[in-house]
Amino acid sequence: MSRTAGEFRKFNENCGMVDPTYFGRVIFRVLLCRYPHRLSVGALTGSVLYVISGVIAPYVRANTGFEIGDLGGASWILVGIFIFVFPTIFTRYRLSDDLETKLAAITRIVEQGRLSQAQARILYLELARQTLHEQHVSSESVNQSVISSESEL
Repeated sequence: MSRTAGEFRKFNENCGMVDPTYFGRVIFRVLLCRYPHRLSVGALTGSVLYVISGVIAPYVRANTGFEIGDLGGASWILVGIFIFVFPTIFTRYRLSDDLETKLAAITRIVEQGRLSQAQARILYLELARQTLHEQHVSSESVNQSVISSESEL
């Protein structure tokens, strides 16, 4: 039975259970898309911690009896990723001050009764469209500048 790369779930062919690495791969892909720099720096930090643990393992074993060398490289890499990604998971995405002001103004006008809920929805949608358009235009200009700088090389 052949498997395709675009398959959503992979099952163990012996007993029909979900592949144990499936969720780890999904989490890795989400983190890689959302926090690529933090993930790579965390992996590098974990690798450095693994090397340091190998160097100091004899001293730790002699003084405490704890075998720090039993932790594998993958464990240290996961520790490094956790250190760098964990704080950002709980931070709130901040909107620009201009956008916050516009949203507060719409809310205030609705509370004053000068605008109906339907009209407020239209304003919110227009504000969202405008913001998305600005983001799209700015990302296109960044892409164009990257392409032009690469062509100069």
